[in-house]
Order: sequence, then C-alpha cells, then structure tokens
Amino acid sequence: MKVCSKCGMEKEPSDFWKGRFAKCKDCFNEERRNRFNNDLEHHKKVKEWNKKSYQKNIETIRERDRKRGASRIEYTNNIRRNIKRECFEKYSDGDVKCSVCGIDDFDVLTLDHINGGGRKMARLIGLGNGVGGYRLYLYLKRNNYPDGFRILCFNCQHKEAIRLGFFDTSKMERRSNRK
Repeated sequence: MKVCSKCGMEKEPSDFWKGRFAKCKDCFNEERRNRFNNDLEHHKKVKEWNKKSYQKNIETIRERDRKRGASRIEYTNNIRRNIKRECFEKYSDGDVKCSVCGIDDFDVLTLDHINGGGRKMARLIGLGNGVGGYRLYLYLKRNNYPDGFRILCFNCQHKEAIRLGFFDTSKMERRSNRK
C-alpha cells in the first residue's frame, strides 16, 4: 500500500503512475486538468515550448512521422481489408464471388442492398450520404450480418442500379449515339 501525498489516502500501487509519483492517479489528473484549464500563463508556456521544440527537432520529427505514417496506413488498410473480407465471406457463404456473373476478383467486388435503399440505410445508421465501405462493414458485423445484402462486382452492381432506375439511361443513350 502507498499513501497519496495530496489526498492522504492509502491506495494500491496500481492507483499510482509508474515511477516516483507521490500523488495518486486521480489527484495527479485533477491537478493537471485544473492547471491546464485555469492557468492561462502555463497554457501559453506549454504551447510556446512545444512550438520551439518542434522547430528545433523538425527533421527528426518529420522522419519519425514518415516512418510511423506509412506503417500506420498499412496497418489500418489491412484491418479494413480483413473486415471487408470477413463481411463478404458471411454474405457469400464462404465462396467470395459475384452472385450474378461469378467473378472472384476481390478488388472489384461490392456489397449490394438487394432491394435498394442503401442511401436511406446509410442515413439511418449515421453514414450520411456515403452508402458503403468500411463503416458499413463494421455496422453489419456488429449487428450479426442482417439479411438483405449480396455480393456483386462493380459491373453487375451498375447494371442493377440502371435496372432499378437509379440512373437516367436516356442521357447514356444520347452519348453513345454521338459517334
């Protein structure tokens, strides 16, 4: 057991930050919050110190950020790709391919709302006008993969959208007749 130098309470060692801190985590955090929020001079000093430190070490910081950034982006992309693959495996019963034409190129496969209504659903679950992508896959995973979805390639998805009337095909026909 260890005694906090501020509140005087006897607490477990896990209630203190590692190192030689005499204040418990609660007291330390409260003091720090109060100082940062109420002491504008301290706030300005910290901001100025951070600015000077950045200018002094700018090349080292940029190099570190380049290394971290690349690995972070790669890591994030892998996680997103794995969630997409997991989602597609659930909706295609393990054999990931277009349910219409049978193409199995993962990069051209999409998730289709069988009866349309993707934009409406996106608004309901908080995706704005964005209809799909990573956040949709996460939503489906968290909700135990509800029915109403299938796997299509981009071409079949586009054909389905035209069939359902989401595009004005008369404009497309006029463009193709210009030859």
